[in-house]
Amino acid sequence: MRRSADPWSVTSEWATKRLHSAGHLHTGHVLAMQIKELESKRGAVTTAAELTYSPDATGDPPRKVVVKQCNDFLFWSGYLEALFYSRLVSQTPDLATPRCYDVCLDRERKAYLLLLHDLTDTHSLLYSPSGSAGPAPEQLAQIVDQLAYFHAHWWEHPRLDSADFDVPVRGPVRLAQALPAHTIRRMCDGRLAADVPTVEAELGSRTPAGWREFTVAALGRWADLLITRTGDRKALTLVHGDCGYWNWMAPTEPAQGRPVVIDWGCCARGLGVYDVAYLILQSDLPRATQREVERPLLERYHSQLTGHGVQSYGWSQLLHDYQLAIIANLLIPFVWRDVSRHGMTMDAFHAWDCAELLTGIA
Repeated sequence: MRRSADPWSVTSEWATKRLHSAGHLHTGHVLAMQIKELESKRGAVTTAAELTYSPDATGDPPRKVVVKQCNDFLFWSGYLEALFYSRLVSQTPDLATPRCYDVCLDRERKAYLLLLHDLTDTHSLLYSPSGSAGPAPEQLAQIVDQLAYFHAHWWEHPRLDSADFDVPVRGPVRLAQALPAHTIRRMCDGRLAADVPTVEAELGSRTPAGWREFTVAALGRWADLLITRTGDRKALTLVHGDCGYWNWMAPTEPAQGRPVVIDWGCCARGLGVYDVAYLILQSDLPRATQREVERPLLERYHSQLTGHGVQSYGWSQLLHDYQLAIIANLLIPFVWRDVSRHGMTMDAFHAWDCAELLTGIA
């Protein structure tokens, strides 16, 4: 295990102290930790660890955990995930997300560490690096139900006025965040000046025909559209922000329950339906299937929101917000340098008449 991203030395002694302090280990101690690195990038390290305890151990200490830690470059994403697990997740107990055993956060050193339950014995990622046909429609429906529950709880919540949510996050959601107006304008201006030519150069021959012209025109209008919609802070909620199916784990036995959502490093204040749009448009479903499930999932989401107590958010407002979310998804190549899903999103752009929001774009 590399220590470059680890100001806390993750050892058996450290785990014993933290688990005692958090109340998960009442007596006894951790004898050993078998650690396997899962991912390492930009100062962030994710590892899996299997813990062995002394015979006198009592309490409910975990046997298998995932350790997420980082410093500096990805600190803000780590901070948001730490904030979610330490202060927010307890308010939505019916949300299926991994149990968090401990949170370590050091803002001065820009470092954080999460100790999460390892679900791999009972769940598997909906996305596999070896290839995937995308989630099944019934899994999408289960995910939409959870999103509606979560969004409804945080709908126009006073906690969203915190300065924590005034900072642009890393990841695709940055273009859809409900940020202060001057921040949105600065972000759009910066992307127009620097990112458009950079991304086009990096994509090279993979750049879709007309992508530059479309993106320049869209960014030219995007700040006004987003500020107009989000400036009064009405009908906003806490969004996951990276709600692709690769951040959901399905139970290996369907009877074991619902998909579980992971990786909260992009959670942000924004339009709830952005999570739904991102889930559908980045799903890798065949285009015909995507078109077939899209409207029913939106209707299901709206019905669930209403059932959870969200009032004065009509169907026409949801459709308008969905149009905005589609446009935001079309700008994702800025983040991923990947246009593999561009065609599906452009289909949605035309099918839902999003051009009416962007004067002069056909």
